[in-house]
Amino acid sequence: MVYYNSEIYLFAAENARLLENNKIKLLFSVILFLLVGCGTPDQIHLRGNIPIKNPFYIDVYNMRTGIKVMSDTICSNNINYEVGILPKGIYQLTVSWDRDILKAQEIERFARQPELGTPKYYMSTTFWLDANESDNYKLLLDSTYQQAELEELLLAKNRGESIKMAVVSDGKNNKVYNEYLALVDQYRTENRHLNDSLQRSE
Repeated sequence: MVYYNSEIYLFAAENARLLENNKIKLLFSVILFLLVGCGTPDQIHLRGNIPIKNPFYIDVYNMRTGIKVMSDTICSNNINYEVGILPKGIYQLTVSWDRDILKAQEIERFARQPELGTPKYYMSTTFWLDANESDNYKLLLDSTYQQAELEELLLAKNRGESIKMAVVSDGKNNKVYNEYLALVDQYRTENRHLNDSLQRSE
């Protein structure tokens, strides 16, 4: 009888130990889930409007690794794209579309190297991305353009340097980075005007 009671006691003790271990495992799983959930950045959303009637292409590159993290064909003026989860850092965004005006040397080059593809119109900018600061990013142009105006500027001698494109968000570092880009652009503009003045005076 004593032996039977001992068996019952050992069985109950073992069940209590297993139950306690399961509680600990469950608590650990809940804490781990909460930590991972808090540390996981949100999906990045890219929005904007580009005045291009033709289908155009958007590519996004990680500037540190050089890896293309997004590539898509957009068939509407409005961009509303879910990029995914990306590590924070500087990225380059390129907008391109097919050209119907080709220079003679470009036609010759395409005839020699068709694997390079036909020339395109290109506009690009860099921006700071951090999903922990903001998950919404907007592509903006500095003015209201028509497609023909954009194409004319991009074919000009300075290849569209007057067109300003930016990707903005509510993130603090994104704003600081865009302010830095504005200062660099201001320096380039002033330096170009100075060079033009010197050339005219010679």
